[in-house]
Order: sequence, then C-alpha cells, then structure tokens
Amino acid sequence: MSDFEKLEIYDDIYKLEEIKTMIKTRSPDVVFIDFIQNVQTS
Repeated sequence: MSDFEKLEIYDDIYKLEEIKTMIKTRSPDVVFIDFIQNVQTS
C-alpha cells in the first residue's frame, strides 16, 4: 500500500496545455488521460 501514498488523481476537465504544464512541473512517472471524460458537447 505504501506504493500508492504519493499517487495523485486529478478528476476534472483540463485543456491540453494545462495537462502539458502539469506534466512538466510535476514530472510524473506515468500519466493516464481519459479523453472521453474531456469530450464536451455543445
């Protein structure tokens, strides 16, 4: 369980540039992006 102590989960809709910035500033080991959640209808 200690492997997941630093696990960060972002459950919100972000723009691609915001995601890129988060990756650059936090330097995660791995990133999973759920594109379906980011799809918005008008």
